[in-house]
Amino acid sequence: MPSNSAGHIGINLSGGSTIAVTDIQITGGAIGIQNSNQQVNFKNIYFKDCRTAYGSTGGWTSLLQNVTFDTCGLGVDLTVGNAGNLVLLDSTSTNSGTTIQFTESSTSGGRNNQITIQTLKHDNSNPIAVNSAGQTRLAATNSVDTWVWGNAVPGGFQSGTSYTTTRSSSLLDSSGNFFTADAPTYADYALDQFVNVKSVSGYPVNGDGATDDSASLNAILAQAAANCKIAYFPYGVYVVKSTLFVPAGSRLVGEAWAVISGAGSTFKNVDSPQPVVKVGNSGDIGVAHISDMRFSVAEPLPGAIILQINIAGASPGDVGIWNTPITIGGTAETTIRNVCTAQDTSSCMAAFLGVHLTSTSSAYLQNIWIWTADHNLDGGSGYTVISTGRGLLCEATKATWLVGTGSEHNWLYNYNFNTATNVFAGLLQTESPYMQGDGATLLAPAPWIAKNTYGDPDFSWCGGGDGRCRTSVSVNINGGNSLYLFNSASWAFFNGPWTGDYSDQCSGNCQVNMNRVSGTPGELYWYGTGTKSADILFLDGQSNPAELNNPGGWGGNMVAYRQFS
Repeated sequence: MPSNSAGHIGINLSGGSTIAVTDIQITGGAIGIQNSNQQVNFKNIYFKDCRTAYGSTGGWTSLLQNVTFDTCGLGVDLTVGNAGNLVLLDSTSTNSGTTIQFTESSTSGGRNNQITIQTLKHDNSNPIAVNSAGQTRLAATNSVDTWVWGNAVPGGFQSGTSYTTTRSSSLLDSSGNFFTADAPTYADYALDQFVNVKSVSGYPVNGDGATDDSASLNAILAQAAANCKIAYFPYGVYVVKSTLFVPAGSRLVGEAWAVISGAGSTFKNVDSPQPVVKVGNSGDIGVAHISDMRFSVAEPLPGAIILQINIAGASPGDVGIWNTPITIGGTAETTIRNVCTAQDTSSCMAAFLGVHLTSTSSAYLQNIWIWTADHNLDGGSGYTVISTGRGLLCEATKATWLVGTGSEHNWLYNYNFNTATNVFAGLLQTESPYMQGDGATLLAPAPWIAKNTYGDPDFSWCGGGDGRCRTSVSVNINGGNSLYLFNSASWAFFNGPWTGDYSDQCSGNCQVNMNRVSGTPGELYWYGTGTKSADILFLDGQSNPAELNNPGGWGGNMVAYRQFS
């Protein structure tokens, strides 16, 4: 774009629900990125010669991670509209004007435009943060550790407070930033380095949405890993009636979200859940990359763990999953779209768990969406009533990176960090199941049984008939250490029976507790949380901060939660 432009905009996110915009350069223009989306993780964005690099016209929580403002007039503009909160993380301003200009929030009013700046490099005398009147709120300095403007626990509202945030070295790159990795493109690989899974002699693979391809696919993936080949999945629906094993040394890439779809009796025993896709065995060390695939279930499978990762890499990024949604219902390849409309969800316990990062794993996940469908994308009934037991369970202790992820409509929780250690999470986007809350037919944990072996919340803190309390936990923390969470987008919209009427939203708050912390975690740093329609932002047994006392954004706003730091 022209560097002197008065009107060009590089990317305009005018609305909707995005989780990740990553790895791009924007040159010139009046505004590099203009955003009013519900929530976004912007990662590795290089702004060059933009009059304004990032302009917010709304949006409830935004993470700018590893961005560079190079010769830009203004880095971030928070003076138009009302943003909830924004975190500027691991970023650089060079030869540029003011880093952030914002309409100042205070202890009164809506408390929008709350800010955290963490690990900023700055090379000139221009101020870092100014208000809309041009008054300096953070003066020029070469580096910023952590600076907060907005609601905080402990301490209440902060008007520009500096903190120190210690970081676990296992999560960092050589510059001290949280590690990130681009999705592999394989553009430089020769054709003979790929294996088309539909073209391997002796191992017929159909991808027709009906035939069991598990035996052939397991043989092909083992052979590809042993021979350092990249396994290419042409678009299709590859039904597996036994676990698909991805060994160390694997690289899988799909065409247009090729689908692995679990089916059959192997995955129906709720008391002995089995992975549909299993990446490595416990204790394995090596490489495993998966990109542009989709993992699903072909029918209700109450014993299915859709994706289980056990392997760890020798180096950060050796184990990675990119641009790979996990979907339960809503699409053409599954019978769930036609058979799950009863309000009693015991008839549609569709999957045990979406993603399991086991205690031996170390993995990097980027642009991953775990979606239990509320409606059909490919025809069938206009709505579905599905119960997936759990969203993402992280029990890893070595190092885990979650960059731009979402987990929606899962019954007990959307995210559960159970005694996990060394975790970075940039954006945790959630929605509570639409059929929970007041008037719900079944109250959590029913129709599931909370299992201690999986660290399940059991809702014992709720009254027996309290539907607003017995509602899915957005992010559940149980113990653990060195947890660095940024920009939780925790939304609730509906309660009671779900019939597909998106206009019939909760009157008042939908649920009591949105997030939960137990087990006294150590070094838990949680920045940039937005909530919608919940009484309590964090049920922690200590501060229990409420939306009423921490307003902003779409309801509740907490730019710095450091109760267990």
